[in-house]
Amino acid sequence: MFSHVTETWNPVTGCLHNCRYCWARRFAKRLRHIDKYRDGFVPKIHEKEFKRKFKGGLVFVSDMGDLFGKWVPEEWILKVLNHIRNFPETNFLLLTKNPERYEEFLDHFPENVILGATIETTDDWLYKKYNISRAPCGAVTIFIDNDRH
Repeated sequence: MFSHVTETWNPVTGCLHNCRYCWARRFAKRLRHIDKYRDGFVPKIHEKEFKRKFKGGLVFVSDMGDLFGKWVPEEWILKVLNHIRNFPETNFLLLTKNPERYEEFLDHFPENVILGATIETTDDWLYKKYNISRAPCGAVTIFIDNDRH
């Protein structure tokens, strides 16, 4: 999937999962000289990003954060989805470690989104023993109406 991504768009950045292996957190620390990452990986919405236009391709949304983390306000997510709706010729990849939250927005996803999830492990004991992250533990099952989405 990632080899097909033509660009990234980060209207919401930051994450509180605190994954030990997170490349984006390390990268954000190196980018502190840029206003968007001045506070490192603290979750933020970036209003300037909603002026961005898209003309086809596959856009990875919020690769520098987790848009569906439990700390992200519903208003931020809806603002992102509403902006995506303006570009039906472009496909948008949404990826989260908290896929259960997708259910809250099933009626709001435009047809041009791809929902993805990163599951670290289904072995909760291993996950906790090594303090991998604060992402949700265990396997998650999401049911999506394929006729609608």
